[in-house]
Parts: sequence; structure tokens; C-alpha cells
Amino acid sequence: HIELFCRNYSGVGYLAPGKYILNKNTGDIHFGIGQIHNYGYYHTNGKSYFSDSLHVGLIEILKSDSVNKIISGRFEFDGYNSADGKTYKITEGRFDYRNH
Repeated sequence: HIELFCRNYSGVGYLAPGKYILNKNTGDIHFGIGQIHNYGYYHTNGKSYFSDSLHVGLIEILKSDSVNKIISGRFEFDGYNSADGKTYKITEGRFDYRNH
């Protein structure tokens, strides 16, 4: 599965439309622990692959509507695992999310 983390530095509402670089690796954390940075995460076959400062990516927020609780956009990133040295290139990703 794929997860995207993009920190909202304003702390208000949803992220504003625009492009955000996925270039930090917060690591495999649970919500409420640690500092979340902008990164992409790909998990397959029991292994995790993250974007970082050398394996970067991009998330582009196309629609951000905090009133109707909708956010959508596109993404791509390179996920790297230092234990096995493999990199997965995730391309042409798209998301539409509505928070109920």
C-alpha cells in the first residue's frame, strides 16, 4: 500500500493547492509520536520503502475544500529501502479523499 504524509505548517484547515516536495523520511511512525515531515511510503512484501533527501517525490494538491472536506491531487515518488538497497519508482498516482 501507499501512504503520503504532507505536513500542514499553518495548522489550519487543509493544505492549500500547490506542489509539495516529498524529501524527508520521518520513518515508520504511528500518529501522535514524533514529527511528521513530507514523505511518501510504499509497503510491499513485508518491506517498507520511503522517499528521503536522495529519493524524492512530489505531491500536488489540486483541490482543497475544508468546508466540504474534500482534498484531491496527484503524486509520484521514489521509495527506497536501505536494508535491501532497492528503489521503487511510484508514478502517475492520483487521490480523491472525502473526510466524512
